[in-house]
Amino acid sequence: MEISNVQRLILSNQYKIMTLLDPDNAERYRRYQTIIERGFGLQMNELERDFTELSEDTCRTIINIMEMYHALQISNDNLRDNLKDKATIDERRLNFLGFDAATESRYLSYVRFLVNIEGRYTHFDSGSHGFNSQTPMWDKYQRMLAIWQSCPRQYHLCAVEIVQVLNA
Repeated sequence: MEISNVQRLILSNQYKIMTLLDPDNAERYRRYQTIIERGFGLQMNELERDFTELSEDTCRTIINIMEMYHALQISNDNLRDNLKDKATIDERRLNFLGFDAATESRYLSYVRFLVNIEGRYTHFDSGSHGFNSQTPMWDKYQRMLAIWQSCPRQYHLCAVEIVQVLNA
């Protein structure tokens, strides 16, 4: 990240203010302040990652993934009358796990934004992990989406279709 000395001074002061405003995260802000003040290039690149952007297509894909899980849950609930079909589905697999914080942090951040800030998909259980799947999920979700989107009745899936999507 290339920034001028004036910009570094401004950022340093902002991080100093943040330590006072947000004491719970004060250590993190002090670390950022030190990185900016001293111009540690490697760590400044780390700070830059916080300012990456997601394309509109990627955002729509993440919403589609969450919508797919919503549809899977609705479809499974609709199977209540047919206990035989419902018994073939492990309901734990119907929970949206989220994304890996280590490798998919941008996606995870967007999911948390959608749920916690936008108030969408609040019925999804984030558990203690906060939608951190702790394993990369993007490729798996892409396979699942392809199958789900090929189903003619996406919100009225039969047990076989649900299992097909989950096993993608």
